[in-house]
Amino acid sequence: MPSPLIPTRLFGIIGHPLGHSLSPLLHNWGFGHFGLPGVYMAWPVAAGRVADFMTAVRLLGIEGVSVTIPHKAAVMEYVDEVTDRARAVGAVNTLFWRDGKLWGENTDVAGFVAPLREISGLPGTALVVGGGGAARAAVAGLGELGVPEIWVTNRTAEKARELARDFGVGCVAWEDRGER
Repeated sequence: MPSPLIPTRLFGIIGHPLGHSLSPLLHNWGFGHFGLPGVYMAWPVAAGRVADFMTAVRLLGIEGVSVTIPHKAAVMEYVDEVTDRARAVGAVNTLFWRDGKLWGENTDVAGFVAPLREISGLPGTALVVGGGGAARAAVAGLGELGVPEIWVTNRTAEKARELARDFGVGCVAWEDRGER
């Protein structure tokens, strides 16, 4: 029988800083409530220590990791496989094991797309406001849904241009966003 003090399954979140994260509280409540043998920890890892952390994931048998700012792009070089979705977005927010390989996934796209799949008659044109990770997921999701005309805008024009270039979509100046 496993010790109640040593979990049989280890999960957690990597990011920096992590003081605001409710993930450990929520996941550990769920483990306890459903009687699951596991623990979810917070690992505040500085940007220069990602390689060390990824080694620890493999050595300690960590089964799953949530990835947050600023490591969503950096962890990609340390996984064995990246899903098509994560590759399209250029960021990973979930690490998991499948068939002995460490995979990187981006669940933001699925979170964005799921409620839109319930809508009949998606728009022919969409404007995504933002230039960060969530905007990348939104553009990828809209493309996945087949929205024919996608535009992006952001207060920082270069971020909008970069996002538009990466996904082959239109870019509109922040001051002209009401025109789309």
